[in-house]
Amino acid sequence: MTDIDIQDSLIKSIQLLAGDKINSLNFTKSFSGRVVKIEETSCLVDAHGQSYDCIIPTNLLNHVSVEEIVVVQDLQGNNQRRIVQGVISSLGSEIHVYDPIQDEIISSKLSLWNEGSGEEVFGIVLEIE
Repeated sequence: MTDIDIQDSLIKSIQLLAGDKINSLNFTKSFSGRVVKIEETSCLVDAHGQSYDCIIPTNLLNHVSVEEIVVVQDLQGNNQRRIVQGVISSLGSEIHVYDPIQDEIISSKLSLWNEGSGEEVFGIVLEIE
């Protein structure tokens, strides 16, 4: 075995170990979609050609309607538990974003509010894919 073969083997081993480690990490993922059905505290959201079952937080129940565009967060990063994180109204002119940690709606159409500093947060852009 030459030095180059040993180096190639080491590189392949490191890539395998790093790849396994990266694959085992969990990240939350968010996406937007359109509500097609509502059942009590959950809804069916169409996005990227698929349908997803999502939990609707209590604070957003009155804001989610069929045909609304919503922001959905995959809480565990594995498509097993998804929650409606915000509503981008296609029927009206309102935007509602829910903060699960504070258990309250934290934004309106015009701005996000920073409770700590007591000021509005500007420069936030919501994009719909």
